[in-house]
Amino acid sequence: MSKVFSFSPSHSRLVAKNAAALYAVQIAGYVAPLITLPLLARVLGAEEYGRVSFAQSFALWMSLMIEYGFNLSATRDIARLRADREALARLVASVLGAKGVLALVTLGLCGAALLLVSAFRERPVYLAGAWLLSVANGITPNWYFQGIERPAPAAAVNVFCRFLGVACLFVAIRAPFDGWKVLFIYAATAFLAHGINYAMLYREVEFRVPGARDIVQGLRDGLGVFIMQLPGSILSVGNTFLLGLLAGPVAVAYYSGADRLIRPVLSLLWPLTVALLPHISSILQVRPDLARRAVVRSLVSTTVAAATGAFVLFFAAPYAVTAFLGPEYEISANVFRVLVLLLPITAAINVVGYQWLVPLGYERILAIVYMAAMLVNLSAAALLVPRLGVMGMACSVVAAESTVLLGAIAWARRLRRG
Repeated sequence: MSKVFSFSPSHSRLVAKNAAALYAVQIAGYVAPLITLPLLARVLGAEEYGRVSFAQSFALWMSLMIEYGFNLSATRDIARLRADREALARLVASVLGAKGVLALVTLGLCGAALLLVSAFRERPVYLAGAWLLSVANGITPNWYFQGIERPAPAAAVNVFCRFLGVACLFVAIRAPFDGWKVLFIYAATAFLAHGINYAMLYREVEFRVPGARDIVQGLRDGLGVFIMQLPGSILSVGNTFLLGLLAGPVAVAYYSGADRLIRPVLSLLWPLTVALLPHISSILQVRPDLARRAVVRSLVSTTVAAATGAFVLFFAAPYAVTAFLGPEYEISANVFRVLVLLLPITAAINVVGYQWLVPLGYERILAIVYMAAMLVNLSAAALLVPRLGVMGMACSVVAAESTVLLGAIAWARRLRRG
């Protein structure tokens, strides 16, 4: 039995193949912003680009609520149940039902934002676009294809539609008042991709209309991972929104420009984590020693690679910012140099947290760590942004992510001793 669950050459090839498919999506997610960033930063100008980034940040935060941690919890459950077609159909129905309910919940958040956030009261079209984009991002079926360890077809569709969106931006964005179109174009191409992928999903899984019991079960099953991910997700996508509340759209543009350059690089660390998750979840049940060795190898290799990348990007910062954003965004270079510290930090968090603590079932422990980090982030931002502006926000983000890493390591060591 140990041979079945070990990382045999066939298993290693499968992990590599799945990681390659996921990397295709992530690379597309990296190249697409690099193509469109000069267009948006220059044509829209700093103030309007800041408004777009502010709305996108709000959209991403809401989409995380709709996604509800299913990218991990449903992936893990699909990996365990994929041989049982009846259970698989029930699981898919419960996830989709839960996502539908959560999409309606975000409408209430949009109503509150319209009343409380002046930027949305001034330009309600940005709020409408943000909601559509949040639903488009949140209803992704990628969790299914990752769980059955066959993400390549869905990845190909996602890549095609992402670049279709890039082409549409170059046609549609001509002046600063076109900024709202960015949100609607991204939403439309995401809906197109998900529609195609759901059609592929339901060729393999029986379609069921989710009932109330299915929806409740889906919300219950995803709750632990959602609680774990929410504070960390706020750390990763909510800071642009927070900065907009504290400092206005121009500051958002300077921070967002640097953040848009570094976030796609950070996302390149994620596919390997997702590709390894089903394998580690499986072999932990019979050979925890093999799982531990795989995680240690992953920790060393990804952290070293990320640190090397951070070193290179630190010195390339002024050239990258000038090339992609233009001379108007010179201050973004210093922000970028602070944010490159996130590369090795995030690499280690992905391994210790998501490749080890999550497969072991310690989502809530990681949630506590992220909650502490979120408090560090909010406190540091409130203290530093009024004094240091965008640099204060960059420093608060690094401090918060460092808190996550130290907490995850401390818990992992404690569990090992136990």
